[in-house]
Amino acid sequence: MKSILKIATITFILVFVGLLIMEITESPEERTEFERKTDDYGEVVVSAEPTNTKNGLEIVLNMDTHTVDLSEDLKDVSYLRSNGDEHRPIEWLGDPPGGHHRSGRLIFENDFDDFTLYIESIGGENKKFNW
Repeated sequence: MKSILKIATITFILVFVGLLIMEITESPEERTEFERKTDDYGEVVVSAEPTNTKNGLEIVLNMDTHTVDLSEDLKDVSYLRSNGDEHRPIEWLGDPPGGHHRSGRLIFENDFDDFTLYIESIGGENKKFNW
């Protein structure tokens, strides 16, 4: 009887943990990934890779330079346009301003299918990415 209770308890725990993981992890149907694009013109190289998630759009940015300081607040100098409307990010999760190498994620509260990301004055340069 005790072994049946142990097996039932372990089974319950495994099912509970499995359901919890499924709830936390997004399924492929809830994610739309886009092609990574790179702008390597000028002094600052920027790559951008967006993903629509169940919480909105996230754009992973990587910036590299060897000549200028990347001192801009990415949340303040970035926006996107979709269907004629301008959308500002709600958050920047990444490296703070300064330095020559930065990375992080711009977070937008909506998801989008067709859009253009604008980054104004990163290291003194403007960047534009179309999806």
